[in-house]
Amino acid sequence: MAALAVVRDLREQWAPTSAEELERFETDVLSGFALGRASAGLADGTIHGDVGHLDQIRTWFGRPLWDLVPANADVHLGMPDLRGVVARIDSEQRNEDAKGQS
Repeated sequence: MAALAVVRDLREQWAPTSAEELERFETDVLSGFALGRASAGLADGTIHGDVGHLDQIRTWFGRPLWDLVPANADVHLGMPDLRGVVARIDSEQRNEDAKGQS
């Protein structure tokens, strides 16, 4: 039978004092995440994909992931891939320009 554990907000207990310390802490947290997934029996490719998604969100967010709130995730996951939209509009504009010159 699984037991419940008390979860507390770490920000109340400890805050990194430097950018280097924050980076080391993020690395430790991500390593723990990967190790936990590996010990649960997940394939290396799955873990690599999960870590890649977290890294992509972290890069987009620009702050530590523990600062992320559901509204931020909604914005990130709900954003359309604008590259395809811009390419389609550009293509349509070129077609219109070509028709106008003929």
